[in-house]
Amino acid sequence: VNNSKNFEIRKNDRNYQVGDLLLLEEYNPTTANYTGREIHCLITYKTTFKQVPGYVVLGTKKLGTV
Repeated sequence: VNNSKNFEIRKNDRNYQVGDLLLLEEYNPTTANYTGREIHCLITYKTTFKQVPGYVVLGTKKLGTV
């Protein structure tokens, strides 16, 4: 079973577009530090449907870990 999430809900402060690459960094709120684990994702879909103004839902495809 693949437990990876295939979407992100984000503030659209970077004008995200289909075809953009995301570098997602894992954050541990308990230690208030990044863990060093990262993943590259491709944006495959974008919608504002039922979102707070200024936010988007991004469909993503995992490309690999860094």
